[in-house]
Amino acid sequence: MLERTGIRKGVFGDSKTWMYVGTGLWTLRFIRRLAERKPEVLLREELKPGQRLIIANGRATIDEG
Repeated sequence: MLERTGIRKGVFGDSKTWMYVGTGLWTLRFIRRLAERKPEVLLREELKPGQRLIIANGRATIDEG
């Protein structure tokens, strides 16, 4: 809410202080979004009947069993 108010009052209200507040908070949110961990897909396969997925030593494999 402070970010939105800061940008609005800074751009349309000509307040440098609010502009700094809004810009600073927007920058923090942007940096946090860039730093988020995103899951990495290592294996994507369709399992057929009778197949099973084995995860060992951090490595996923498909076994006919």
